[in-house]
Amino acid sequence: MREEQSLRRLRSIVSLGEPRRKYSAFEELGRGGFGAVYKALDASTGQQVAIKKMALQEEMSEELAVNEIVVMRDSRNPNIVTYLDSYLVDGELWLAMEFMDGGTLYDVLGAVYLEEGQIGAGLSGALGCCALAH
Repeated sequence: MREEQSLRRLRSIVSLGEPRRKYSAFEELGRGGFGAVYKALDASTGQQVAIKKMALQEEMSEELAVNEIVVMRDSRNPNIVTYLDSYLVDGELWLAMEFMDGGTLYDVLGAVYLEEGQIGAGLSGALGCCALAH
């Protein structure tokens, strides 16, 4: 019952429509435990965006998906990837976000020396909003 309520809530906050009509030229950037991130083009603006596609399975409940959308949507900060839109597509949640051409957080941490406190602050911020900054 709780899962059904979460799915209903998720459907109420994502956009309607077919994102494959809005976004094109998908190029996979990376893959992780919950899905993959793609670079795409917004057909109406020509802007590059990142699309995070996550399978809604036991590992990623609808409730967690709702939380991720709400946190990203309500967090406006120049240090956090900007949420643009979200869709449900064939059992997947698609999150459209600002495209950041800098690699993954893991890539950045491997290339730059940071003090332990800086790493902790960066990881907590990145994990808090659950967004890959590509």
